[in-house]
Amino acid sequence: MVKNSDKLLKVYIIILFYSSILKMFFGRWATLIADMALIGLIVYYVACTGGKLKIKKAQEKYFWVIFLIQVISIAEIFHTNINNRLYSIIEYRKSYFQMLILLVFLLYLDQTNLDISKWLKYIGYLGMPIVLYGIKQFLFWGKIDDIFAGMNDADFWTLHYGGHVRSISIFSGPFHYGMFCILIFAIFFYLFLEERKKRYFCLSLFAAFGCYCSITRTNLVCLIVAAIIFLGEFYIHDYRKNAITIKMMFIVLAALVIGLAIIGVIPILSGDNMLGRMLGSILNSTSDTRFTQRFITWKDAITYIVANPIWGWGMGSAGDTLSKYNISNVYVTSHSMYLKVIMETGIIGGLLYIILPVWTLFATRRKLDYRLRGLSYSIIACVLINGMVGSTISTFPSITLFWILLALIIAKEYSNENAK
Repeated sequence: MVKNSDKLLKVYIIILFYSSILKMFFGRWATLIADMALIGLIVYYVACTGGKLKIKKAQEKYFWVIFLIQVISIAEIFHTNINNRLYSIIEYRKSYFQMLILLVFLLYLDQTNLDISKWLKYIGYLGMPIVLYGIKQFLFWGKIDDIFAGMNDADFWTLHYGGHVRSISIFSGPFHYGMFCILIFAIFFYLFLEERKKRYFCLSLFAAFGCYCSITRTNLVCLIVAAIIFLGEFYIHDYRKNAITIKMMFIVLAALVIGLAIIGVIPILSGDNMLGRMLGSILNSTSDTRFTQRFITWKDAITYIVANPIWGWGMGSAGDTLSKYNISNVYVTSHSMYLKVIMETGIIGGLLYIILPVWTLFATRRKLDYRLRGLSYSIIACVLINGMVGSTISTFPSITLFWILLALIIAKEYSNENAK
């Protein structure tokens, strides 16, 4: 056990969430402080333990999968297809290096009697100001927001949809913010089901609205899926025991429907409002040029993968927004997590990356109560569904938060087994 382990992890989470603010003062590279903090945690652990990794036997599989992914992805930086090593390293940092936090949490946490609710409250409350700031951006955009928007590689059309600016909060893009809001939503909805306190339900609604403010359709779908998963688990396991809670949820849902009717959103397919445009484009995705253009890049990516399936084409060869940096000779904007990881690390690296969250899902499904299963299923579904039409794994710091939550769930599984 590392001394002051909980405090060190909590400080790291603060740095992770709010390092983006430093971009206003030190430029777009300021978020590297979060990576330095992660490296610091690793070095400190090695110094405290003399280099001995005290990994639980049941968790060794996670260590080996992540270790192999790191070896493969680092080797891909030196692929002969790569022209720009600097941005190849940056892509590794965003997409693959962040996985190490899962191992760090498993090594630092006291798993004998883990209070996961304590950690989720800390993370949820710490992330709520970021959610609220994104909502503020949706309601009125300010000069400071122009600074944040100017520090990312996304083009004008990525930051706008339906004539409205997409909320990014303090992050690098709307997809990062939308995914972050879903994870915060899942945290507070879990706490609501666990403790039956109305404030957690209200906070989950704020997070849900924050996701809407990102105006990212895939995140909206993921939010709906997450809510269905939670409510499904609740209905199956706890419906009759908590009739009051069910009534309260239906009252809130009814209020939302009435509110939508008042502001004229019920004729969704009319396209006369933001929600209508978003849902209409989802239902008619085959005629949406933003979506249909991705078929072209997916076809190109598959062609390249077939041409070099084992080694792939190098780190960053399928990284979104990297085309202007001449990162590689063979390059596609993947718009797909699955195609991205396979094209950059080959079939073996890609399968290892994708297997990890799926493995966790099946490994924990029988060892957690329905509330934690809801949390586990919803955050994993968020990443897997998002990954169908977006790179997802490069959405710093949202993807890092995902790995942290996954580590907490894995640790809680061990804690439950140890308590028997």
